[in-house]
Amino acid sequence: MFILCGQALIKMETDGSFFLKNLGKTSISVNGKAVATGQSLGLTSSCLIEVCDFPHFWIRGMSFIFEMNHKCVRRCLDNIAKKSQLTKFEWSPALET
Repeated sequence: MFILCGQALIKMETDGSFFLKNLGKTSISVNGKAVATGQSLGLTSSCLIEVCDFPHFWIRGMSFIFEMNHKCVRRCLDNIAKKSQLTKFEWSPALET
């Protein structure tokens, strides 16, 4: 998870896809499409994220480019799968006494 200036949450799902959720009161757009407060929108590499009317002068009208590192995403998903296998409990009736 990554929080963008307290205004948006960027989260990776278990399938490796990314979503941006607008947490703030200011307007955010992704590739020109508005994301209202509380709404989410899928992200792909090279998405333009624009934060408008942020109350702090140093970020007003600031733009970001979202880039996905596919190698790191794959590594993260592999680690999640390994942890899932280690914690998986399978009941074996043959072990009952």
